Amino acid sequence: MKSYSKRIIHFIPNLCVGGAETFLIRLIPFLPSNQIIILFWGTKNMPSSRKDLIPTSCRVICVDPFNTSCDSIFSFFRLLISLSHGDYVFSWLHTSDFLASLIKLLHPRNFKLYWNIRNIAIRHSEYSRLTYVCYIFCLYLLKWVPDKVIFNSYTAQRSFVEKGLPSYKCTVIHNGFNISALPFHSRTVDDPFTIICCARFHPQKNHMLLLQSFAQFKKKCPESLLILVGPGCDVSNQQLMSFLNNLDIVESIVLHSALSYKDTLSVMRTGHVSMLLSSFGESFPNVVAESVICGCYPIATDVGDSSEIIASNGKVFPLNSTPDHICLYLNYLYLRFKSSPMTWNHERLFYAHTLTKKFSLSKSAQHFVQLL
Repeated sequence: MKSYSKRIIHFIPNLCVGGAETFLIRLIPFLPSNQIIILFWGTKNMPSSRKDLIPTSCRVICVDPFNTSCDSIFSFFRLLISLSHGDYVFSWLHTSDFLASLIKLLHPRNFKLYWNIRNIAIRHSEYSRLTYVCYIFCLYLLKWVPDKVIFNSYTAQRSFVEKGLPSYKCTVIHNGFNISALPFHSRTVDDPFTIICCARFHPQKNHMLLLQSFAQFKKKCPESLLILVGPGCDVSNQQLMSFLNNLDIVESIVLHSALSYKDTLSVMRTGHVSMLLSSFGESFPNVVAESVICGCYPIATDVGDSSEIIASNGKVFPLNSTPDHICLYLNYLYLRFKSSPMTWNHERLFYAHTLTKKFSLSKSAQHFVQLL
């Protein structure tokens, strides 16, 4: 691969939320530049396990006003001064897009700016006031500033173009994965029928629908288990614990809160079914694809490009689905597995290989390299 002397700057708030902000970091081993800089501006509460995702070859600059040093501040200003034509800034999250756009407008040298949008167009009630204000500025006043806008799903691209983002600046590069080396874990009839949900506890992820569906399914399949993985999925979350107690399913729930990427994949490999019942905001939900590669049967709501990821490999429910509908389908899957675990495992292994080829990390990286 040809090596570039120009720099690639990844401008993000932190690594706290999920897969969206870590995706470009996972691409780094496949990118040609030997000068890659990760620029953080909001590292508060960032778990140390997330920092392990950063390759040692990368330079890290933190300008979080509450968690930085004089050396980092000087490094940031030296970076700003040295930006030149041919340098590439990849920003993620609307706040970062806004800040990077202002820098580009005020900078005397025309570096390349690529927004990375990994969600559908948002409403004011769905995100923080700051994020929403930056989103409005970017969409209506700064939409001409970036050289390219990279989406990870066609659904997200359509939603922003409909809002007025210039279509000629837009391109879609699906997320890719590099976890095929994990050994496939065959499920047996002796294992409890296990459902996995990897998602932070947030209204977007619609945990209430998930828990109501599982509570109904639990009555038909008492030995079933639900594993929740993600920030906020722990006993300190009073709202979550109240849901679990009211539904009388506490004893059938395993809470893992935030895990490292490697540990999350290990948990996925124990599941029979993965569920992500988001009600809005999703673009390309990584956990759906990752769970399939780890051997789970995926169930998701029709948000973002979930239907393209799943295709005939799982089940996509409409957004108005009820716990009754989802419970019936879970019962159908349970009976299918119990009747022939061998067939179930063969199908899961086939779909894991299929999805690995369709959404490979190296293929995604090739598309990014073509933009350099």
